[in-house]
Amino acid sequence: MRASCIWLTIEIGVAAIALSAFNGDGFDQRVVRFCFVKKDETLHTALERLANL
Repeated sequence: MRASCIWLTIEIGVAAIALSAFNGDGFDQRVVRFCFVKKDETLHTALERLANL
């Protein structure tokens, strides 16, 4: 999951964090958290990039 988040950030330009990073025991729920944006246009750009995957 971590590698997928790194790939999304570098190659697609959409920042994501694996939730397992927040678990001290390393339990991987295979869930990601997308980073919060402040502008609607940034969110729309991210959605367009993800839709093209």
